[in-house]
Amino acid sequence: MRPDAIVFDLDGTLIDSAADLAATLNLLLEENNRTRLPVDAVRRMIGDGVAALVQRGFGATGAAPDSATHPTLTRRFLEIYTDPTREHLAHPYPRVPETLAAFAAEGLAMGVCTNKAQVATDLVLRDAGLIGFFAAIVGQDTAPAPKPDPVHVRAVCEALGNPGRPVMIGDSINDLRAGQAAGLKVILVTYGYGTPEALAGADATIDRFEDLPAAIAALSCS
Repeated sequence: MRPDAIVFDLDGTLIDSAADLAATLNLLLEENNRTRLPVDAVRRMIGDGVAALVQRGFGATGAAPDSATHPTLTRRFLEIYTDPTREHLAHPYPRVPETLAAFAAEGLAMGVCTNKAQVATDLVLRDAGLIGFFAAIVGQDTAPAPKPDPVHVRAVCEALGNPGRPVMIGDSINDLRAGQAAGLKVILVTYGYGTPEALAGADATIDRFEDLPAAIAALSCS
């Protein structure tokens, strides 16, 4: 049977945020007399939330922050990231708005399950013009526990009204583990920030977001 709801990851799935996250991290590093990091290096650090990104960024440019300074640096990262005067570089991947609009026209319930902080998630989705597609948006700091814990996925499903046949769409091993542990079929995109290990374990993979409707239809028939 065809899924009746879709739970999406954000970074690397709906939104290409690597340049935006790198720009924010580099401003924070510069404030703390650290060297800048190239976008490709930051891209490999994405996936476990802001606190992990800050930890990895500082670890790559010198000593990692200790437990006393890490929370302050994480809060400062979010201040920079959500500053409305800063140029924001995150943008949807090709055909994301059109594909989401088609799902909405079919009456599919949609939610976002992301390890990005809630305030940053809401900002990015608003700026991208996507926020109206989602009936549930659960960031890392508003989830009972973040991915790969399946309770994060279940929290989104509960907010969607506990659909009977949800499917998870993501790009990483966190998405795969959280979705499958929550009992969902998982489709991973190959263009995001994931690894070969994650892609090999998915129920299906897609190379382009516009291929998602066909991949969901194929899952329904399997």
